Amino acid sequence: MTSEQIQQWAQEAGFQTRGVVIRTMHSNGSWVSINVELEAFAHLVRNSTLEEAAVVAEYENAADWSISGQIARQLRSLKT
Repeated sequence: MTSEQIQQWAQEAGFQTRGVVIRTMHSNGSWVSINVELEAFAHLVRNSTLEEAAVVAEYENAADWSISGQIARQLRSLKT
């Protein structure tokens, strides 16, 4: 997942952008950059999704543990 993808998704979700800066309005009326927070959130979601897929791979293919274990390990290795 790249910063560019996160920025595109933020725009699609309705966040304001200015160049590469994703921003939101603070309660005091000033604009605040939220790039770091959105990137951290996106990585948490990605890691959670990969872990869920790894668990499914382990248990859906219980008859062949060698293949399901390999798939689960590969999915978990993608986590950031």
